[in-house]
Amino acid sequence: MLKQAVDFLVPLGIFLRRVHEEPPFSGWRALILKYIPQTFFFYWLFSLVPHVGTFVYMLFLVPLSAWLHVKEKDIGTRANQFAIVLWYYTVIMVGFGGVWNFIGHTVMADTVASPYYS
Repeated sequence: MLKQAVDFLVPLGIFLRRVHEEPPFSGWRALILKYIPQTFFFYWLFSLVPHVGTFVYMLFLVPLSAWLHVKEKDIGTRANQFAIVLWYYTVIMVGFGGVWNFIGHTVMADTVASPYYS
């Protein structure tokens, strides 16, 4: 039940757990058509609660998704477990966050640049 809930809220975690098992580029269609749009929706939903929602997503849900990955794949050493957590943060928070910010600054440039928004 916990895994399904976390996978629903952090759908890129599903993609990251399957990366090593599938041939390169086999999951790109699902990534582009399912995982990224679903992640955009939940990232946007959590960002509706300023700062708190983002911190819940960043400090609770992303590490929980990485922890489920570690438990599912039975990754033994602490260094490998830490690498998985950093990988999740890099892909989800830096990579996806960069795409999120790019869209906001290009599509809604006037809104983002307005003094009222900041």
